[in-house]
Amino acid sequence: MVRILLFLAFFISCPSSFALAESFFTSDAYFKGKLSFDAGDYKAAVKLWMKSAEKGYPEAQGLIGGMYHAGLGIEKDYAKAMEWYLKAAKKGVAQAQLGIGNLHGDGLGVEKDYIKACMWFAISAEAGNERAEYNLKKITARMTEANVAQAERMALEWIKTRAKR
Repeated sequence: MVRILLFLAFFISCPSSFALAESFFTSDAYFKGKLSFDAGDYKAAVKLWMKSAEKGYPEAQGLIGGMYHAGLGIEKDYAKAMEWYLKAAKKGVAQAQLGIGNLHGDGLGVEKDYIKACMWFAISAEAGNERAEYNLKKITARMTEANVAQAERMALEWIKTRAKR
């Protein structure tokens, strides 16, 4: 639980550079949601951020994934966390990519899979996420060289595919 709370704290304090018409992190929905989150009113934060997530703001999608992951203000649901994380991850949100790696590495809502976890940590680390770099070092110590190489190939392919879009 502490790891998830630290994850969410990092997520809401480190805006990324993605935007639709305006940046989610400069919107009233973000600021009001953050005030609610900081005050412990997680249901209000979810309500505010969900509207932005449904409009397609990737940062909000990642935050909603984190709230489902942690069960803050909404019932814990790893499948829904994955769904929202994937929406954000496909748009380049490194913190959501880290969340996907954590779900795979811990076997939460999915079968435990260090290769997939390593892949997602590598993608997130490539985007500059320091926590993903740390997790990548930890997980590769538990893997064979062949499995690490497989995860690296998968990450590279995913990054190449996204760069073409």
